[in-house]
Amino acid sequence: CRENGITEYSPNAGQPYADDVVSAKTGKFSNNRYHTQGRFIRLLNSYYYNGEFNFEMMKRGKIQPEDPVHLQIYRDYLSFLSEAYDNENTRHFYEYGMYSLLQYMHRNSVADTESLTVEDVYGYLAESKPERLREILCELRSVFRYLNREDLTNSIAGIHGPRFKRIIPTLTDEELDRIKDVIDQKTVSLRD
Repeated sequence: CRENGITEYSPNAGQPYADDVVSAKTGKFSNNRYHTQGRFIRLLNSYYYNGEFNFEMMKRGKIQPEDPVHLQIYRDYLSFLSEAYDNENTRHFYEYGMYSLLQYMHRNSVADTESLTVEDVYGYLAESKPERLREILCELRSVFRYLNREDLTNSIAGIHGPRFKRIIPTLTDEELDRIKDVIDQKTVSLRD
């Protein structure tokens, strides 16, 4: 709230916090953040609407778009993903990408994917966290291929997200020889 200048809580102010389910450490979807932050915002919303906290147990379910048109697009994409990928983590990665894009579209009154413009895509990217840009571009390429929107795929073709993890350079021959010497002396275990 402080970062966004929010002094009075509302469900619209809390939703971006609930939707922020990407770990700052890994840059990937965090199941823990998804459940704890969603639960926290549901508690605040219950107090906001009813004047008391609702501590009832909730069945865990997936986050879904609220807009009926967006919800149908989302469900169709999930069906496509379940046929295209066996790995649950891969499906969840792309699923979250579609969900995030649809949430952006909802906030910006973009009715459906046919109405989505290149400017909308750039606005979505500008709103995204820089450390997650590489993953977002990957998600968008999959979504745009699914939607058969070559214009949108081409619009992001030249964009490359920055790497925040340093790539380890290769070792020099001298460094390799020194490592082999230590291993041969058996003063340190192979694991170390």
